[in-house]
Amino acid sequence: AFNNCQNLQNVKIPEKSELQIIGQGAFNYSTIESISIASHVSEICEDAFSMCFKLKKVEIPFDSELKIIGNGSFYQTLINYIFIPKSVTIIKKEAFSCCKKLANVKIQDNSQLNTIENNAFSHSSLKSIDLPNQISQIDDEAFMFCKYLNKIGISKNTKIKTIGKKAFASCSIESISIPPHIVCFDSKIFEKCNHLLIIEIPENTELKFI
Repeated sequence: AFNNCQNLQNVKIPEKSELQIIGQGAFNYSTIESISIASHVSEICEDAFSMCFKLKKVEIPFDSELKIIGNGSFYQTLINYIFIPKSVTIIKKEAFSCCKKLANVKIQDNSQLNTIENNAFSHSSLKSIDLPNQISQIDDEAFMFCKYLNKIGISKNTKIKTIGKKAFASCSIESISIPPHIVCFDSKIFEKCNHLLIIEIPENTELKFI
């Protein structure tokens, strides 16, 4: 729709807008700098804002109905903060990959987020992240090469069962508490985490293979 628009700067979608989907490649390769996402938007599709090299600000309201953040939707943008509303259930592959300025991600309380796909946040500048209780799956390389990531908040009540290969490889994590429902570790989950000092395994662990 607006891809490769070389003078586009700001997009304001009215709060009462009935817009529900931001389609595939809608703004990619444009010069957009900021956008406000209307509350009724339920899906941001593949590559919607990818390669928007000037995009610094994305506003998502607290009452957002957003459910799906698509493949590569914000790939290689300049955003430094993103709010993930509680309605989001999946962050797809490479959604925020190579966002070199992205240091802060806020996942709303009572989040329904259950899946973070391959490379969703890889090569970003995340410093910490608190994962919600509903999370059940973190795929391969989801946070790989987040070289400033030193804290992962995982609740003792989390439902997570699967963490993929190299999910946290080459991060700066200093300590980690293994979620109780993890049965086995795929290879190299914490490869080259040279700052890792403490690994805590709970008494009620279901872990059978490392």
